[in-house]
Amino acid sequence: MQYISIFITALFFFFASITTTVQSEELSKNSLELKWIKTMRLAPGSGVSIDFSSDGDTFAYVRDDGSIWFWSLSQKKDIFCFDEMIADVASIVFFPDGTTIASGSGDSVNKTWSLKSRKMLQDFQRERWIPRAESVGRIAISPDSKTLACPGTRSRKCPIELWEVETGELIKTVGDDEGYWAYCLTFSPDGKTLTAVVKNEILQWSVETGEKLNTNFPNVDKISSLEYSPAGELVVAGGSNVLGIITFFNPVTGEKIRSITGHNHRVTTFVFSPDGRYLLTGSMDKSFKLWSVKTGELLLTHTAHKVSLIAVAFGYDNKTFATASSDGVIILWSIE
Repeated sequence: MQYISIFITALFFFFASITTTVQSEELSKNSLELKWIKTMRLAPGSGVSIDFSSDGDTFAYVRDDGSIWFWSLSQKKDIFCFDEMIADVASIVFFPDGTTIASGSGDSVNKTWSLKSRKMLQDFQRERWIPRAESVGRIAISPDSKTLACPGTRSRKCPIELWEVETGELIKTVGDDEGYWAYCLTFSPDGKTLTAVVKNEILQWSVETGEKLNTNFPNVDKISSLEYSPAGELVVAGGSNVLGIITFFNPVTGEKIRSITGHNHRVTTFVFSPDGRYLLTGSMDKSFKLWSVKTGELLLTHTAHKVSLIAVAFGYDNKTFATASSDGVIILWSIE
């Protein structure tokens, strides 16, 4: 009996050690280590728009004078810039190929630029009526790189214009019956649907026909950001109310899936990691947070910035990301 007792005790500790090991491995998988890479201290107004190229090395950011600068992660320095701007650039976005970037400025001038030739490719001749102070929203590129979507002009009485990237010709206007311009423009990953915020409502249109879709999204107070998840199974809206609520929706039905909270003030910006695992958020509470998209769990919080965050971006390695605040400070980070 004594030997049996010793055997059972040993067996217990053996399985206990296995369980402890599995739990420790699981905890290490969920824990994230934040690593600082680079801090750029620029003039206030810089960093209003930032983005990473799919080449895995190039980070683009806007300076206060409207110029677009490119910083190499491998070389750890600025490598060149586009400074032939007519007005301040309010929005930049890389094309999927990573070698072309589009810019939208406060006077409604949109352009595309080649990183290979370092020259302008196309100047989209829009009606220039909107002063920068009234310029809200952003431009968006379709997943097939053929269409540029941008907020429409008041004279056309439409919220969105769709332009052919190759020729610079206007294809169609969308939502002519809405009578207001749009912001937070975003294409679905399959390129078939364009989603935007108009009069604080989330609306959708068919890219092919321009027809409004009958998707009934519930109202979200003062939406500041809107994104599709990379796989297209979610549309996420960040409300600029003081509660800092982030809401997940079904993009087909408009049904609310869940909401997450954690910021102490308005959520001003957010972005998905390219693999869809993480959601990075920035807020007027001066912090950025990283969340698990699958569970809604808060993974990390940091308050490196001294003022409100205005932009965040994720690199294609799913580890590198950038945060920018309204005082012109841009910080590059990595999670391990």
